[in-house]
Amino acid sequence: MAWITIPGTANAGLEQQPGYPVLRVGQEGRVLNLTEEQGAALSFGSVLSLRALLDTLPAQVATRLGD
Repeated sequence: MAWITIPGTANAGLEQQPGYPVLRVGQEGRVLNLTEEQGAALSFGSVLSLRALLDTLPAQVATRLGD
């Protein structure tokens, strides 16, 4: 699971959301918090922004999975 943070919002982190402790992905440590830049690239979804995302995100996912 990837969590997109909206800058300037209160309780923006997934860990701060009600019910987070019972989520299986949280209990198993499978949450990947994106940087503001990655979140913007993912939410915008243009050819250029997705390319920037693909330069960083696969390595983070591989690290999280232990590969």
